[in-house]
Amino acid sequence: MNDDLLLDVRHLKAYFRSKQRTVKAVDDLSFTLKKGEILGLVGESGCGKSTTTKALLRLIGNQRKEYLEGEAFFEGEDLIKKSDKQMQKIRGNKIGFIAQNPMSSLNPVFTIGNQIAEVPQMHQRAAKNKAWSIALKMLQKVGISDHETRAKQYAHQFSGGMKQRAVIAMALAGNPSLLIADEPTTALDVTIQAQILDLMVKLRDETQAGVLLITHDLGVVAEVCDRVAVMYAGKIVEQAPVDELFHHPQHPYTKGLLASMPKIGSRKKLIPISGHPPNLYEMQGGCLFQERCPFAFDRCKNVEPPLHKIAENHQSACHLSSERMNSF
Repeated sequence: MNDDLLLDVRHLKAYFRSKQRTVKAVDDLSFTLKKGEILGLVGESGCGKSTTTKALLRLIGNQRKEYLEGEAFFEGEDLIKKSDKQMQKIRGNKIGFIAQNPMSSLNPVFTIGNQIAEVPQMHQRAAKNKAWSIALKMLQKVGISDHETRAKQYAHQFSGGMKQRAVIAMALAGNPSLLIADEPTTALDVTIQAQILDLMVKLRDETQAGVLLITHDLGVVAEVCDRVAVMYAGKIVEQAPVDELFHHPQHPYTKGLLASMPKIGSRKKLIPISGHPPNLYEMQGGCLFQERCPFAFDRCKNVEPPLHKIAENHQSACHLSSERMNSF
C-alpha cells in the first residue's frame, strides 16, 4: 500500500429503497486521496456529493431502507465494515467534519469553548482543564481574536464567518488526518469565503491532513484544490488534476460547467447547460448525461460509458474523445 495514500474508495454504492423504487444516490464511486492533498468533489445540487460524505462517515447504511456497499479504506481499514460503535471513535477524532451550514451546526445552549472542548474530552479522555486549553488553542489557530473571551460566548454572539471558524476549530480539535468539508463557504460572503479557504489551505499545510472538499463552486476548486472529481447523477464522470481539468476538460458535462462559469474581464456570453439532471427514480440505460449533451449519438443511448484513462492521472466517462468533441 502507498504510504501517502490516506483514503481509497472503491465501488461505493449508497441506495435508498422504498416499496416501489430504489434511488441510486451514489452509484459505483471510486477515488483516492493522499495525505496533504485537497480533493474537490464537484457537481450540481442533487448529484450525490453530500450523500458520499455521509456514506464515508457511516451516517447512512444502518437503517433497513438504506443500502451501502463497496469499500472505503481509511489508513488501511475499511470504514464500510466498521460497526457504529467503532465509527464513533473515528468520527470527530481521526476524521474531522465541517458541516454545510455553520448556523445550525452549533448547539445554542452551550458555549463555543465547551463544544470544542467536548472533542478531546470524548476522544482523548482529556481532563476538563486540558480540554479547555485545547479549545482555546484551536480558536486561536483558526484566527478568532480575543479567543479566551469568545470561548465563553454562545453561537448567537458569533457572526457567520466566526461560526464557520468555530466549526473548523471543532473539526480540528481531535487532530484528524482526514478533514471532510461539505460546502464550508456556501452561506458566507465572498470576503469571508476567501478567508476561510485561505485558513483551510494553511491548516492543511501545517497538519498535512488530507481534505475532501465538497462544493458546487468551480471558483473554489480552482483556488484551493490539487485534484478534482466531477460528479453527475451519483457517478464520477471525470477526474483530473485541477490545472489539467480547467485547461483540457474531456467530458461534455465538465465543459458545460466551465462554460457556465463567469470569468473576470471576459465579455463572452455564458452558456448554461440545457435541461435538468435525471430523475434518480427513473434512471434510463446508456449515458446518464445523454439528454443534455450536445455531442450525444446512438451509442450513448444504449451503452453506459466507463470511466477510462485519457492521460496520466486523467479519467473521463465519455464515448467521445476530446478531439472528436472539438470537431463537432
